Amino acid sequence: MKVLSRLYAVFGHHMGKLAWRQSRMCRSERGDSIKKYFVVTSYGRTATYWLAFSLNKHPDIVCSHGRLPITSYGERQARDAIVYEHENESSLAEKSIDDLFDELEEVELAKVYGNVLGYDAYSLLSKLTTYKPKRVITIINLTRHPITRIESLGNEWCYEFTFSPTTHQRVQEMRHQNKVVFDVMQSNFPHTDFSVTENSIFLSALLNVIRSDVRELRIDDVLHVPMERMTKDVEYFCWMLGILTQKAINIESSYLYDVISSGRKNQHSKAEKSSIEQYELWDEWKRVIFKVMLDAHKAEGLYERFGYDLSFVR
Repeated sequence: MKVLSRLYAVFGHHMGKLAWRQSRMCRSERGDSIKKYFVVTSYGRTATYWLAFSLNKHPDIVCSHGRLPITSYGERQARDAIVYEHENESSLAEKSIDDLFDELEEVELAKVYGNVLGYDAYSLLSKLTTYKPKRVITIINLTRHPITRIESLGNEWCYEFTFSPTTHQRVQEMRHQNKVVFDVMQSNFPHTDFSVTENSIFLSALLNVIRSDVRELRIDDVLHVPMERMTKDVEYFCWMLGILTQKAINIESSYLYDVISSGRKNQHSKAEKSSIEQYELWDEWKRVIFKVMLDAHKAEGLYERFGYDLSFVR
């Protein structure tokens, strides 16, 4: 507990400034309320389920994951359902931020309400430019090394491809939208069949990750948090939690022990390789298109700005 006290003492002022910075676009003329609200944005494969599960473990936090309407939980306990039933394909696109938090507040009385993965940063900030919510909202965006995120996303899509019509349609649409890229790759690597599902999915995942990262990481109005540090560094997790909740909760050692001992909760996660290890396992065509996309979007410096080493990419 002394460690946590020192953390709050050291980072307290910084956390307050950052929370104000992330929420300044969301302030209303009514001023702050006692309750606190946050949204953690991501394009996925950034430990969002683990984070939502961990946050929802705290007795003073009610946190939903993904785009599942709160009203569709049925007979399941609402507090558990808002995390576990996150793979519903419903969209928050037509739902205002206030509607989302109105529903969360119906789940259970809490000091802090939040959502993880319901939005990406670009879409959320675009929404907030046209609609001014009545609540003060703290926004954090999760990041991840592009190589491990590409691999993780590709594995997820391969897993879902056989049984999820949505994933199947998404991959087919991306192949159609990126026909020129697929044709060029097929021409340059004639011995690789890019119509094969695994190759098609990998290429689609790579294009998705780099393009979304380039758009998200250039946004300066949100705090970008590296997934790798959030899941491995307890002090950093506490620091981030202080920002999300604006220090409205107590962080007990028993809570931290529960979070740490629970481990990563995503059922599809495997023992992760480092970015260098994963890169060395890639076929030549995967390395080539990755380098081409980095150069085309001038993304290498952008990733390095957030501490992601790409010096080994050739």
